[in-house]
Amino acid sequence: MKTSKNIISTISVSLIAIIFIIMLLLVKNNIFDYVQNNNGKDYIIIKSNGETLLFNRKDINELDKYLKGSFDPATEINRMRFTYLKKINDTQYYLIHYGGGVKLQNNLLVKKDCSDKVTSKLISEASFYQNFKISPNKQYIAFLFGRNEGIVVLRNNLVIVDSTTLEEIKIDKLIKPFKYAILEYRWIDNKDLEVIIPDIESWDFNTLEEWFRSSQRQTRKIKLKIY
Repeated sequence: MKTSKNIISTISVSLIAIIFIIMLLLVKNNIFDYVQNNNGKDYIIIKSNGETLLFNRKDINELDKYLKGSFDPATEINRMRFTYLKKINDTQYYLIHYGGGVKLQNNLLVKKDCSDKVTSKLISEASFYQNFKISPNKQYIAFLFGRNEGIVVLRNNLVIVDSTTLEEIKIDKLIKPFKYAILEYRWIDNKDLEVIIPDIESWDFNTLEEWFRSSQRQTRKIKLKIY
C-alpha cells in the first residue's frame, strides 16, 4: 500500500513531466511566431529598430546550425538583431548579431544581391559592432569590433573583407584580435589604411587602463597595407 509520502512524490514527478511537455510545445509554437513557411521553405524574420529582415533559414548555414543546436530557438531568434550597412551596386549588406550575452554577440556579415541570393560570413565572435568604412573603390569593407575589460578598458579588432567574396583580407602588419585599442581608422586609398592607437609601450591591462583614465592621452598613427 502506498503511503501518502509516496503518492505526493508520484504526483510531483507527474507535474514536472507535464510542465516540461508544455514548455516543449510552447517552444515549438513560438518558433512559428518568427519562422514562416512559404512554398515549403522556412523563413526567419528578425526585427530591429523598426526594420524587418526576412531570409530563408537554409540560406544561412551558420544560423541554421546554431538554431538546430539551441534548446529554445524561438528565444534565440527573438534575441537576434541586425544592422543594415549599405547598398553597393544593387547588393545589400547586413550584420546579424546573435548568440552570446546581452552585449557581446557573434557578428555575421550577410550579402543579399538583386536576385535575393544570400551569402554570409562570420567575421567576429563574442564582440560588439562599432562601425564600418568602405574603401574608395568599394571593393573592401573594414569593420571595427570591441570588447570591454573592466570599466574603462576597450580592446578592438579590425576586420577587412572583400565586398564581393566576403573573404577576410590580410594586413601586412600583425594586428592581433582584441589586443590593441583602435581609436580611429580611415582608408588612405584602396590598399592602405591609417590607424590611431594609444602611444604606450605595453598592452597589458594596467598600462592600458592607466592610459584610458589619463587626461593627457598620447596617440600615434600606424599605416596598414592590405594584400
